[in-house]
Amino acid sequence: MEHVAASVYGNPNTQKTPFVLPDLGRYEDKARTLAHALHEFLTIERLVELNDWKTTRHATPERRVLMGNSLLLRYCEEDQEPGIAERNQENERRRRKREEYATAFRALNPDKQFRMNKEQSAECKWSAEGLKLKLRIETAGIDCDLHESLLMSNLRDGDRLVLFSRWTVDERLPVVERKEFTPTPKQMLYGQRAELLGLVATEKDASGRMTAAFAEVELKDGFGSDSTKPSVFSAISRPLDNGRCYTLDPCPNDWYGYWLNQVVNGLCDGQPSVLYDRLVTPPPPR
Repeated sequence: MEHVAASVYGNPNTQKTPFVLPDLGRYEDKARTLAHALHEFLTIERLVELNDWKTTRHATPERRVLMGNSLLLRYCEEDQEPGIAERNQENERRRRKREEYATAFRALNPDKQFRMNKEQSAECKWSAEGLKLKLRIETAGIDCDLHESLLMSNLRDGDRLVLFSRWTVDERLPVVERKEFTPTPKQMLYGQRAELLGLVATEKDASGRMTAAFAEVELKDGFGSDSTKPSVFSAISRPLDNGRCYTLDPCPNDWYGYWLNQVVNGLCDGQPSVLYDRLVTPPPPR
């Protein structure tokens, strides 16, 4: 057992963030009211669901394809409709311009938070919202062919998904020290949001098996903040690189669960609710 444990190395690209321990002296494993019991139920349900999502994302993308949870895709500018590649390129130019402003500001003001002025904001503003892309479905490194991977896929038209680079680097390091690695589940929580428009077969063999296909997606801006976690996470959009391989996975956000939590939080704060009052104190039988 010790030999096996010694041969298993942790992921150097993941970090356990600090957390605050509860007041153990006053902790009681019992909800004070029905509203607090509902809050505990929603919290546990969401954390279990989120843990399942993260556990699946620990597997390699090639493995996730075999599980039906992901697709490997490649962005190629020649596959896009007129104007799409140009808009993506302009978005990347504006993103890089913002990085230049931020780098120059931090060099002069290392202890201050970077904020753009009105002119810089207008110059660097961009959005991926509504950008419709055609992405080649890849099978390199997957233990099945294209036809089988699409039959196994659980992704459906209209699904909200996360589009993320197959390989990433730690951009905090100097360029010469950067090494590619598989994105961590925590990174993917904040990946580019997209909606699957459809899977389109472009080539088939004599037996009717698909040999080439596109995934058509529409990029979406992601919204969220610390107040919406753990139900909804914001997204960090990034233009696509020509020829780069990407992954497509289910989006972890749960807006319905977020609004359920808002209702329950209101009940915990004592906000009035006729339905809740009837549950706590049922009316006498007639």
